[in-house]
Amino acid sequence: MTPFFYYYAQMAGLLFFLKEEIHFFTFFLFLLVPLQKRWAKIPFFDKIFGALSFVFSYVLAGHQVNPEMGLNLLVGVLSLKLLESRDLRDYRMQTLGLFILWGAGALFDKSIGYFLLAFLATIYNVFFLLNLGSRSGTSGKSFALWIFKALPFALMFFLFQPRFHSTLWSPPQQQNSGEIGFSEVARPSEVGEIFPSDKISFHAHVVPDVAREMLYWRGVTLSGSDGWNWEKSELDQHYPSLDPLASVISPDWIKQEIIHKTTPERAFGLDRPMWWVLGDREARASELGSLSFHHFRSYKRYKVVSSKSSLAPLKQHLVRLSRSTLTEVPGLPLKVESLEQAQSELQGFYQKNQFLYSLSPGKIQNLGEFLQTRRGWCTHFASASAEILRFWGFPTRLVSGYLGGEKIEGESYYTVSENDAHVWVEVFNADQWVRIDPTLWVEPLRLQYTGRDLFVREKKKFDLRQFYPEWLRGASSWIDKTNFRFMLWLEDYDREKQKEIAQKMDLNLSEFYMLVVWVLLVFIAIFFFIEWRRNQLSPAQRRQKIWKKFLARHGVPFRPDLTPSEARLLLPAKALEAHRKLTQFEHELYALDKTTQKKMSEEILNV
Repeated sequence: MTPFFYYYAQMAGLLFFLKEEIHFFTFFLFLLVPLQKRWAKIPFFDKIFGALSFVFSYVLAGHQVNPEMGLNLLVGVLSLKLLESRDLRDYRMQTLGLFILWGAGALFDKSIGYFLLAFLATIYNVFFLLNLGSRSGTSGKSFALWIFKALPFALMFFLFQPRFHSTLWSPPQQQNSGEIGFSEVARPSEVGEIFPSDKISFHAHVVPDVAREMLYWRGVTLSGSDGWNWEKSELDQHYPSLDPLASVISPDWIKQEIIHKTTPERAFGLDRPMWWVLGDREARASELGSLSFHHFRSYKRYKVVSSKSSLAPLKQHLVRLSRSTLTEVPGLPLKVESLEQAQSELQGFYQKNQFLYSLSPGKIQNLGEFLQTRRGWCTHFASASAEILRFWGFPTRLVSGYLGGEKIEGESYYTVSENDAHVWVEVFNADQWVRIDPTLWVEPLRLQYTGRDLFVREKKKFDLRQFYPEWLRGASSWIDKTNFRFMLWLEDYDREKQKEIAQKMDLNLSEFYMLVVWVLLVFIAIFFFIEWRRNQLSPAQRRQKIWKKFLARHGVPFRPDLTPSEARLLLPAKALEAHRKLTQFEHELYALDKTTQKKMSEEILNV
């Protein structure tokens, strides 16, 4: 395989794993690479497309400098570099670029498949890089020695690199217009059709296992309304303090461990969250049952403890009675006596008038238009129901989050994607907030289906997975479970584990980190000193060193006056080829660079 096709195939594998993060222009630029001979003739082609790659990466990342922009820009640069690669120097640069790209991709994909492929590709890249431009191949012994030298440094960086409970905040990934996904607002008047998005929001491990009707992943409450569109008000903002761990978990409560794929703006949890565990601290939930992250830090991994019952009773002054602009709703009474009657009236109204769940009802500008159109998705039904409940005098708000998720068969592991985004209603009644999901009145299957399955059903799209045999479905579930456990294992070595190691050494974390820095500097100094001493040998000394090893290997005693011609008569037949190369090595000793000298000497000793 030529270097070009090797690099192209490796980048194709990377793009397969990172397809959710790679935008269309980067992929288009990658597809142009096989046409390199034709496109390379265009003046300034690489410069023009390099500038376009930067612009598109910035624009499609939401006009923000974030990890997704950096990943796309790196793929674009490597594609352009491969487009113009002609000599050994270009291929060396491409190899080093792939090292960086594999590492950057690990920020987005933490599956065991990605890490296995990255490991194999990295090993091959090292071997390939060592052989580029050499007159003789790198031996297995030399390659193993190279890995042996690098391994201690890799382990030290993994084990002793300072860990933090939170990650530095970066802007969340932007949604495309009309693409389904969690949102901090609910504006049904702005979007006429929604499209599927298989982007993973988070993975969750839930203990004990719960029924599907309890899988409401709470995100944010929305109390502000203009009569149809909803957004956060001052009542919905909550940035709790982080306190030392002190809460005791009851066996009746639901424990969740959540890992996000990208940086979230807030934490999620099954209705109703009581507190979140963030590193070695905890954050208590308020009556909102939500948690916003401060803009200077965020957590991609956290634990949640939720109650199966409603929140504790609230004082009435904490609830602001919301008002509605409605005067009447044809087909509904002007007044109801209880929340139970209100739910019954609303459910009967939707079903009697044959309201339909639809992902493409067109833009609906207000409640009156929705009551005439009688079509919409969860946001439409939640908004309409909340306004009508306010009209009847119930303090009401919307909750934006997720419903359901794809469960691994026989396990309590869930993968929640943006397709599972959902909006429902909360009503304050009898000193507690009560969840109402109007969507289930018109589309009961929404509770049974994952968001992805619902899109396939509604849009009548072809789904290859329905033809999977049972063994393939089982294998897919096993892979999903293994990937989740692998992610947990990657995240388990955190700051607390480092603190435990430091305490066993009678050190605090600061002293532990400084000790590691000094040990690392000593290792680096020793390594470079050994390499420097090795390179200080004169050509004659290097030749004599190889000559002694060669003779000893083939059972010939070394004598200072032994010439190559005399030694040839004493050597066995299998060593004659090595003798010829040794003579060549001696002749070219002063003409070759040190790297080639080293590789030739390795080949001589391996014959």
